[in-house]
Amino acid sequence: MKAKSIIVLLILALLTISCKSEKEMKGTFLFNPEHPNLEEEITIKYNSVGTDLGEAYSVDAIIYSYSADIEETTEIEMSKKGSLWTAKFAPNEKTKGLLIVFKNGETKDNNNEQGYNIKLYKDGKVVPGALAGLAVLHKRYARLIGFKGDAELAKLLIEEEFETNPSVKSDYLRAYFMTLPRSKRDSVVGLELEAIEEEGNLSEKNLELLAVFFPMTGDIVKGTKYTELLTEKFPKSDFTQDIAYRKLSEEKNIDKRIILLKEAIEKFPNEKITKWMLYSTVNELGKTKKFNKAKDLTEQFPKLVTSRLYNSLAWMMFENKTQLSTAVGLAEKGVELARKEIEVNDDKPKFYTDSQWNEQKQMSLGMTLDTYANILTATNQKEKALSLFEEAIEVTKEQQAFINENYASLLVDLGKQEKAKEVLKRFIDSGKSNDEIVSLYSKVFVELGGSDDDLNKYFSKNSDESNKQITEKLKKEILNKPAPQFTLVDVEGKSVSLADFKGKIVVLDFWATWCGPCLASFPAMKKAQNKLSKNNEVKFLFINTREQAEDKTKKVKDFLIKNNYPFHVLMDEKNEVLAQYDVPGIPTKFVIDKNGNIRFKSVGFGGNAEELIMELEQMVSMIK
Repeated sequence: MKAKSIIVLLILALLTISCKSEKEMKGTFLFNPEHPNLEEEITIKYNSVGTDLGEAYSVDAIIYSYSADIEETTEIEMSKKGSLWTAKFAPNEKTKGLLIVFKNGETKDNNNEQGYNIKLYKDGKVVPGALAGLAVLHKRYARLIGFKGDAELAKLLIEEEFETNPSVKSDYLRAYFMTLPRSKRDSVVGLELEAIEEEGNLSEKNLELLAVFFPMTGDIVKGTKYTELLTEKFPKSDFTQDIAYRKLSEEKNIDKRIILLKEAIEKFPNEKITKWMLYSTVNELGKTKKFNKAKDLTEQFPKLVTSRLYNSLAWMMFENKTQLSTAVGLAEKGVELARKEIEVNDDKPKFYTDSQWNEQKQMSLGMTLDTYANILTATNQKEKALSLFEEAIEVTKEQQAFINENYASLLVDLGKQEKAKEVLKRFIDSGKSNDEIVSLYSKVFVELGGSDDDLNKYFSKNSDESNKQITEKLKKEILNKPAPQFTLVDVEGKSVSLADFKGKIVVLDFWATWCGPCLASFPAMKKAQNKLSKNNEVKFLFINTREQAEDKTKKVKDFLIKNNYPFHVLMDEKNEVLAQYDVPGIPTKFVIDKNGNIRFKSVGFGGNAEELIMELEQMVSMIK
């Protein structure tokens, strides 16, 4: 069988969608017409029997419309007819294909993290770009839209696209380059770039490819040449803006950084990048406690200030216990702006539905309310702070344990013990608690006449229920595939291999010192390591990757010493192990069994320390 035929069959096998008659449908997906044309109305039908949505009283379809990128994301409420959920919609004219996920609340059916795919047609043939566009979703957006991503599938899809529709090749070359293994990337990329050079009359898109990828092949001279040509011909391009942002971020002298910021604002007055540049600069000023300079910048460029910026600056002042009256004003402005930001959709990412984006903005408002309330508490304006905390837990739907803790702590401080007991129990029962909430509930429970025996019974029952829920969740997520072998040097200069720990369960945690969620998870990871490593059956390895410093090892060692973290850290300085494990973002944790197989993969940190510890305990228990 020819290689091309094998590729085609593999793609078909990976993307097969069960299109059956309604009587035959069992937990599968049906759409008609079978070969929908551009802008033609499509009917989708979904049978939830046997899926996680089997008992759902309502089902929504999240539809990702894509071409060379995501065009838009929409959410449609489905109606039930007989045993099937149905909906109708018409894709827009730019769409090459659709990827669909079904959901009810937080529960989703995403076809085993692949999504349900519909390719569009024209003149009886699949629209050019439909396969390569799907590859972009798998490679670029997988983590953002809740898929595991499949780099090999993405590569096969793009190669099939190039074979069938060579005219679209230039639109997808960047995505194709990123699917190639490092061992092949330089040679393949070099040939493609030379072919683009020979074409002449280079477009902005092709100039950007040459400027970005020639340095990756080691040809710095050509990279510099095309960077200069691109910035000269397209001075306001996204690429030129990125250069300005990187230059500002790398500048160590804060006064020079402010000059670069002002130059960029003059050059790109209405671009989103300048908001990030202002945020970055103000944050840097805040870290070095130059709060007056930071505040001056927010006043010079009020149209570029976001609620997040006000919130960050006010919080840094609060943490440093300085200029609290100024911090109150900044936090108040942050809350006002966060409320206004909820009303507009200008900056909505393409991979969010309207409701998802609104939820993110509500969460941002909740964070800003929390900051404002904390500062008011510190300045003895506690009753006003209490009302803000109440709003904060309402808009965040009590999902943030640290906000829940702050609210309950103030209730106790104000002598509202009965109310505190009620809300603390609610937070614990819902799993949105932390050590401090548990401790506070214990204290209030006893103060109000409860016995230690009753308290212990409550926590025992709650723990059993939480463990049961986590176990059921993990049963659906368990894996069994060989862990890539690696050897790295740790922060003490010792060579360490994964093979050194054969016969032990290994927990890998990919992280970096600049990664907020990584650092937020570390207190819980310290507790988990102390608890699970006692019997020497479990080994924790913290793999530092994507670190941003000239002397990465020194930066990491200083961080560990400052925070008293007893972690065994390996330095992935070239990000090679990151690539081997196909890490979508950090933090990401892998749990590897005694036979060297990956059994669990966990991306991100939701903020609940106790839940993280319990999950790791359950993972280890399930694979012993």
